[in-house]
Amino acid sequence: ASELGLPVAVHPGFEGVGVSLQATAVGQPGSYLEWHTSLSGTFQAHLVSLLAEGTFQRHPDLKFVLVEGGVAWLPTLLWRLDKNWRALRMTAPWLDRPPSEIAADHVRLTTQPIEESPNPDHVRQIMRMFPAERMAMFSSDFPHWDGDTPDFTAASFPPEVRRQVMGLTACDLYHLDPMVTVRAPVPAPVSITGKSASAVSTDAPRGGYE
Repeated sequence: ASELGLPVAVHPGFEGVGVSLQATAVGQPGSYLEWHTSLSGTFQAHLVSLLAEGTFQRHPDLKFVLVEGGVAWLPTLLWRLDKNWRALRMTAPWLDRPPSEIAADHVRLTTQPIEESPNPDHVRQIMRMFPAERMAMFSSDFPHWDGDTPDFTAASFPPEVRRQVMGLTACDLYHLDPMVTVRAPVPAPVSITGKSASAVSTDAPRGGYE
């Protein structure tokens, strides 16, 4: 993938459904609720392994995409990883700079299922705690039950990064021309989750949507 300039994407699927190793430290999830809520733990394990094992030192052009595991967990994980790296860097001498910097250069996350809070401003604050304009990319997961509409997702991000998150970062990653886009009006979203559509404009190239 690195030689061909192709990003590697990881999507959750069979972990915890009896056809692979135990999905969590406490064994197989007992319900879909447990499995779906625990997806971010799977992504955290992947990300820490990729960074700590020196994957991006061996493949400096590689990009990795974590698909549909949310994003709000990222800042605190990178804080912890950077702190531990400063104290334990002798155990991973191939890491020549903070893991958070390596992640920003090589890792992208798609937004769905976007985290929700009773106070929407809490989510926007979290999105300012990491370089969302470089690392986050919109995804909808349409037509699944937990799909996120573009306007609902855009409202979760600070205005200054919305264009990047909603399309331009994906265009850069996949070498797409942001000017080649469909200009037809977007139909009004049909709610399947009980979420009300926001009036926030995404103001982003349509070609970047997943």
